[in-house]
Amino acid sequence: MKTKNIASIAVIIIIVVAGIFGTWWVYYRPTGVVKIAILAESTPEALTFTDSSVLKMYKDSHPGIDFVVDVVPREVFSTLALREINEKTGRYDIITGSEDEIYKGRQNGGFYALDDIGAIDPTFIAQVRPDIIETCRDPSTGKMDTLPLTHWNSQCLFYRKDLLENTTEKAAFLARYGYELKPPETWQQLYDVAQFFTRPPNLYGVWTTGGVGWALMYGEFWTWMQSMNGDIVTNNTVTMNTTAWREALQFQKNLTSFAPPDWQGSDWFTGLSVFEQGKIALHEQFYFPWADFFNPTKVVPQVLNNVGVVAPPKSLLNMSRGALTFTPAEQLLKSSPHPQEAAAFLKWMQGYDVQKKMALTGNLMLPIRADIAQDPEVDAIIHSSAIINMPGLSQYQLVPLGAPTFYPKVSEVQPILAEGYTKYMSGDWTLDQTIDFLQTQVTNIITPPT
Repeated sequence: MKTKNIASIAVIIIIVVAGIFGTWWVYYRPTGVVKIAILAESTPEALTFTDSSVLKMYKDSHPGIDFVVDVVPREVFSTLALREINEKTGRYDIITGSEDEIYKGRQNGGFYALDDIGAIDPTFIAQVRPDIIETCRDPSTGKMDTLPLTHWNSQCLFYRKDLLENTTEKAAFLARYGYELKPPETWQQLYDVAQFFTRPPNLYGVWTTGGVGWALMYGEFWTWMQSMNGDIVTNNTVTMNTTAWREALQFQKNLTSFAPPDWQGSDWFTGLSVFEQGKIALHEQFYFPWADFFNPTKVVPQVLNNVGVVAPPKSLLNMSRGALTFTPAEQLLKSSPHPQEAAAFLKWMQGYDVQKKMALTGNLMLPIRADIAQDPEVDAIIHSSAIINMPGLSQYQLVPLGAPTFYPKVSEVQPILAEGYTKYMSGDWTLDQTIDFLQTQVTNIITPPT
């Protein structure tokens, strides 16, 4: 019996030692190899940054460097990233954080000032939109603690050129509405065009997102609502019980009458599929599917090479308010076990050749460097020049648009927005019920009652 106990204890000790050694082996410096550990959210953006072919380029040109990449779901990423920021465990060198992580990291001194650690390439900075660079600076220091390495993005309004440029359709539209049929520049024009092309069961005017929280947050609520001056938070106070919010919600509900059946409960990926099948005239979406419209394996013949793009309408009251533009970003953690090596890697990632490689990984992202976006080889594949030359796009302000108190609460607010939006759009709640619910619930999240 005693021998059995000793054997059992020995096995346990071996397992524990092996676990500790295994962790050390993965994350630190076995046999002189530095393993840069990256925590990334499982999104197309992060997949571009962590693409194995890009990391292999670095390893091949930098002997003694390897990578450990943890790509995790959305709901897991934030937990792990915030734990690293708060507890500084030293498990990771780099994270791909967004609003919540950036806000908490700056509060807790969790990131390196990239200017101070040699992680910035001035030629890269010169090719990136100034407003993007500005959001990457810590307001308290004026130094960059965040790198927009992969791409930037904008919401776009895609439209069927074969419909909007058809002479017969243009004549009928002019006779009915009294002005020329063209890509919408205002919300009223969008409404008219959607109404005009709603011809069930084979053609509908526009897709509207159903009750999926994150899609609503980054679609309707940060483009449609805010461009109509419906802010969620103003000066650290929840401002959803306003005329702007009421008008924006009413407009959105009226617009749903021009959407295909069963739009509720679906997200924009469903809408994209319906648009690619030629059953929608207008589709508001992020940039990423743009290249698909030139690919005969992705779309039906009437859509192929027949899609135009403009920026979504802007507010008549505030012309800087319109399409949501943003960029994913990377941070170098203060708890990084290999800060110098990670900084060198981040600087390398900013170079022309690497940026071009990322643009051609197949993830169809809009290159963050202007010179890459206009590179003829890149443009021929992802058709990026049409997006960056959209009229008026440069006037749009970059997110985050909300107040700082809102950033850490985004994930908590999403289901509230989805519930209120869905109940109103389905007719279960009145406008007053919806507004009261949103104002009360979001206020309780942003500023909990004492």
